[in-house]
Amino acid sequence: PRFGSSGGPTRYALRHALAAHHGGATENIVVGEGIDGRLGYLVRLVVEQGDTVVTSAGAYPTFNYHVSGFGGALDMLPFRDDCEDLPALVARATEAKAKLVYLANPDNPMGTYWTGAEIAAAVEELGPDTLMILDEAYAEFAPADAAVPLDIEDERVIHMRTFSKAYGMAGARVGYALGAKPLIRSFEKIRNHFGMNRSAQIGALAALEDQAWLAQTVAQVETARAEIARIAADNG
Repeated sequence: PRFGSSGGPTRYALRHALAAHHGGATENIVVGEGIDGRLGYLVRLVVEQGDTVVTSAGAYPTFNYHVSGFGGALDMLPFRDDCEDLPALVARATEAKAKLVYLANPDNPMGTYWTGAEIAAAVEELGPDTLMILDEAYAEFAPADAAVPLDIEDERVIHMRTFSKAYGMAGARVGYALGAKPLIRSFEKIRNHFGMNRSAQIGALAALEDQAWLAQTVAQVETARAEIARIAADNG
C-alpha cells in the first residue's frame, strides 16, 4: 500500500493487519496517536456540557482531563479489594444515565482484572444511554480469561488498545480502538487525519508481525512480576 507524505492518513496497512490479527473488519478499527488520542476523540464525540461520566478514583487520570475539558461531570467511585468496582460502576452509570463508564482491564497500577465473562454480564446490566470504555492497554499481559466474549458489533462497548505497553513502543504513539462499525465510522468526522507519522505505522506493523518477541516479553514480565510479588510477601 502507498503512504502519502502525511504518513498515510487512512492507516490502510496497519488497519488491515490489525483486522486480521483480531478477526474483525477494518471498519471496526480506528488507529491513531495512542489510547490518549482515542479517548479524547471519543469524549468529544459523545460528551456534552454537564453529561455524567463514571470512572474509578485512582483510574487513568488522562481520561478524566478529557472529560473535564469537554464539560463532562466526573463521578468517581472507590476501588474495592484493590480492583475497580465493576458492579458499582455499572450500577452508578445506569442510575445516572451516564454517557460513558470507564474500566481499565487489567487495571494499572493495581494489576487486578475482571474476567471477560464478568464484564459481559455487567454490560447486560448497563442502561441504554451508556457506552462502556474498556481500556485494554495491558491486555497482552492478562490471563486468557480476561478476553471479553462480546461481538465486536455490540454498540455498548468500545475497546482501547495500544502498542505502548507489551510492544514497548510508547514513544511512537500508536493506539487503536475496536468497536461497532457505526461508532468507529463516527471518528472520521473529528479525528486528526494526519496525526500519525509513517515511521510509527511501519514500526507497529513490524511489531505486530513479531508475535514471538511479544510472547518472550510477556513471559519475562510474568517472571519478574512473580519475583516482585515474592519479595513483597517476604516483607509483609
